[in-house]
Formats: sequence, structure tokens, C-alpha cells
Amino acid sequence: MVYVSNFSLGHKLLKRNQEDTQRLIAQPRIMWPDAPESKVWTDFIEECITVSDGRIRAKPADFSHEIYRGSYGLKRAAIHLMVQAYIQARTLNRTRIEIEDVHRAYISSSYYSYRVDVEELERIAIQKNSKRDDLNCPFGSPIRSNVVQFVRKERDNRVAQAAFKGALTAEERETHKSLKLDTDMKAQKHQRPKRPSLGKPTNDDLGNAFSDYFGDKDDE
Repeated sequence: MVYVSNFSLGHKLLKRNQEDTQRLIAQPRIMWPDAPESKVWTDFIEECITVSDGRIRAKPADFSHEIYRGSYGLKRAAIHLMVQAYIQARTLNRTRIEIEDVHRAYISSSYYSYRVDVEELERIAIQKNSKRDDLNCPFGSPIRSNVVQFVRKERDNRVAQAAFKGALTAEERETHKSLKLDTDMKAQKHQRPKRPSLGKPTNDDLGNAFSDYFGDKDDE
């Protein structure tokens, strides 16, 4: 017989008497999130792009990386992140998802609860401990090395980017922002060009316009 449980239930079962733990969790098999470069994850992203019917404009490899980065490979979180990314695109009057939309979706209030979980999972992958039983494996199984490497690489990239920005002068930061080198930069509002002022008409202009208008009427 096979029993299925989440981490929270696993922690509770470990507190039971030995006759229960030996029957229920003597040989646990841990189901981890898919690795970022695994075929299962790649196939999942490809299917999501297919069913989007052309609404995902980003390159598949870049899109896969950003979705994994924002969901830790959790399918439910990944789907919710894609939905919120599309909502972000629609707020900008676009019908296709771009990478910037995924970034905005990740920091949005609609993704807050998932973001808290993802960031805690990243911390667990590096520090190996957590007070949250629902995210911490109760059986002491190590997290896959490729997932840990992915998390550490992303953390190092964010640290390097923050250090780079901190070293820039005010003028350099403005140049950096104008060149859109930072993919997390907020979309700039499009400003419509102002029409040139026609100026205030003189009395002669008004008189000529009056004569032209009523002169045409008299000729009819």
C-alpha cells in the first residue's frame, strides 16, 4: 500500500509512536520539483507556450528560465505566474507576454504568497534549515545539486547586479536606465508629442476668416 503526504503531514507523522512511523513512513520516496534543465520541465514550458496560442512572445529558453526562477519549478506557482504575467501585459495594452511582464508579475501583490514561498525555498536550498515545516523536507533528504546550483547562481547574479548599481554615479545610473540594460526596470510611460501652438489670432485674421466664410455663402 502507498501513502501520499506533503511535508507538513510528514513532520506530524514523525512525532507519532514508532508503531505508526514504521508502518507509514519507513521507506519514504521524496518528490522534488523538476530540475531547470530537465526534459520534464522543458516539455511543460513548451506545452504552456503551445496552449497560449501565440500569447507568449519571449524566447522559449529565456521564458523557461524566468518562470523557473520565479516559481522554483513548482507547477502551480509557475502557472499562476504566467497568468499574472499576461495580466501585466494587458495592463500595458499588449496581448503578448514578454520577459518584463514576468518580472512585474513576480513582484506584484497577486503573486505575493507564492513569492514568499519561493524565496524561502531558495533560502532553504542554500542554508539547509527553515522554521517552516510545510517547505522543509522532514526526512532529511538533500535537495538536488543542480537545483542548488541554479539557486546559488541566481543569487550571485542578483548580488553582482546590486553591487554594480551601487557603484554607479547618478549620471551613470540614468544612462544605464535609458539604455534598458536592467531587465527588471519598469516600463517607461509613452509620452505623446505635443502639437505646436497655433498662436492667438489677430483682429485681421478674424476679419479675413469672417469674410471668407460669408463670402462663400453669398456666391452659392
